[in-house]
Amino acid sequence: DATFAKEGPGTETTEDEASGETGKDEKAEPSVEEVTYETVCCEQVPWDRFRMGYAKTWAQVPWICFDHFMDRQELVDNFGEGVGNAIPLDVCGAESGAGNDDEGTKKLQDAQGANLAQISEIWDKATKKVLFLAPGYKKQFVRELDDPLKLSGFFPCRQPLSLFNKVSSMVPVPLYSLYEAQAKELNNITVRLKFLIKALKVRGFYDSTIEGIDKVLQAEDNVLVPVENVAAMQQGQTLEKSIYLMPVEKLITVIQQLYMNREQCKQVIYEINGISDILRGASRASETLGAQEIKQAWGTLRLKRMQKVVMKYARDCIRIMAEIALSKLSCVTSPFKTA
Repeated sequence: DATFAKEGPGTETTEDEASGETGKDEKAEPSVEEVTYETVCCEQVPWDRFRMGYAKTWAQVPWICFDHFMDRQELVDNFGEGVGNAIPLDVCGAESGAGNDDEGTKKLQDAQGANLAQISEIWDKATKKVLFLAPGYKKQFVRELDDPLKLSGFFPCRQPLSLFNKVSSMVPVPLYSLYEAQAKELNNITVRLKFLIKALKVRGFYDSTIEGIDKVLQAEDNVLVPVENVAAMQQGQTLEKSIYLMPVEKLITVIQQLYMNREQCKQVIYEINGISDILRGASRASETLGAQEIKQAWGTLRLKRMQKVVMKYARDCIRIMAEIALSKLSCVTSPFKTA
């Protein structure tokens, strides 16, 4: 969301202040302040605070809306004492969803239990007005403004970034939805591996007539344990015949097969989202240079479309910022104006 803002962190005084202590005439002209710094700022809006009217293309969108959550002081500062005090605070801080950034999360945590009001900032393309609506306010709108930015596209933001577009609507499609089934399968394999590895332990029974076998299993490296019942050992009761271990060969086979299935599932996910094995730095020594170059070119072609979408998004945002700067900032002169 490209928003307009004038900032002047420093001011310069062109004339001395007229006061009795300066020794100058009291009728001297008052000091004049000059703006030393102006800029156009961008504001990042969380996805759950942005809404828009139904349309199949961005040019046909009738309106867009930004949701804000304000406390009493912010309401008074933005809409005046009369309107700001009349807006009910009907939203709890925990229900407002303070976004994903750390600063917003910290601010919300500090204001736990504080009451807030939801303000919807609606940009209506048909009337070229900006409308502020509060659900609990008695009147229709809290505030109405004519087009404040005078942008060629009216909306102060570019079309929301979406790597996969639908023909029937502009509802964004997350990349996860393309490989959701494979991701769930990968999760099931990982959970099963966890329990099988947990069950892979050395367990079993031993003959109680031969004492000291339990000490053998607990002994450190290069440690010999004395045999207490030598007669039983001399009668053919060896250590192999006295210990009965839990068979783990079948568990090892199943674990190895699950590891193979998990790698295959990951490769399918990489193929679906466009990340090929050559882009991840994995290759086979038996492959020729031509085969590797073909794989690299194919992976690049699949990603180029998504790269172009991101490039266009950044370009359009910079265009909106430049248009605001040319029309609003006093230090910028439009090159299209003639003297």
